[in-house]
Amino acid sequence: MAVFISWSGARSKVVGAALKTFLSGVNAGWEPWVSHKDIKVSSDWRAEIAKSINQARAAVVCISPATLKSPWVQFECGALSVSTNCVCPYLIDIKGQLSGPLAALQAAEATKPGTLALLHALNGSAGKAIPTKQIERRLEKLWPALEQSLVAAPTEDAPSQTEPQYNILDEGGLLDLLEIHFHASAERLSRVIEARLKEFDNDPSKVNFQLLVDNVERVVMEGRSCLTRFRSESVGPLSEFLDKCLPSDVLRIRLEDGLRVVVTCSPRARRAAAYDLIQKEQASLQKKVRSLLAAIRH
Repeated sequence: MAVFISWSGARSKVVGAALKTFLSGVNAGWEPWVSHKDIKVSSDWRAEIAKSINQARAAVVCISPATLKSPWVQFECGALSVSTNCVCPYLIDIKGQLSGPLAALQAAEATKPGTLALLHALNGSAGKAIPTKQIERRLEKLWPALEQSLVAAPTEDAPSQTEPQYNILDEGGLLDLLEIHFHASAERLSRVIEARLKEFDNDPSKVNFQLLVDNVERVVMEGRSCLTRFRSESVGPLSEFLDKCLPSDVLRIRLEDGLRVVVTCSPRARRAAAYDLIQKEQASLQKKVRSLLAAIRH
């Protein structure tokens, strides 16, 4: 089972690396992935992160007080929540209410009891779970080393009350973020389409297209809402820019036209057809984004 470990900042970076070692020791069948350890030198980091988000079966989001409101962590958490079935914020010296996409998730404190809860959540998402007693025994054995890393992790400045500057993207950052966003949503959208069609017994004559389009559009807009805190130097708020590139009324028309084609496929072919539809629509949107950026530059 692939487990994506998200972090932002010096403290959560150290904890993320320690969690990679810890989770591998708990279950050899888990494959923890953390960017600063697993992205090879000279690799395209954007493509590597997008690929890992897309492949992850579960995710752990390491959050410290200084990075609680990090736009990047909020975005990654939102992207992971639509591409995986288990996303668990791991709270380092944090107590109280979370906000944004994090608020809807079941968090675990970076304590021994909290870490046990995290392990149970991951174990429940695995294709082949290991016995509870085995989880508890391995926690007893491996907790001291993880606890030592938690204690030794560097302290950070208090979180700023102003909007952090790293949510303001240059053109390269904007395109990188959109690439990750598109990769993260494609698989989830195809699964949503497949699930909705099954509700109509895979009978094209029974499909309520209004309901189908509503469901798919909702997932698209949920994914887009993950980008609300990001701005571009050239185009302003990123979510508003995407609304200009593909207005909601145009989105609905394109979805309905494309979904009618998907429904005519055989049940076995529909998953692939749905995925191809989403990929095609995202490629079209990326082309529009690049076209508008080129027009701004000139």
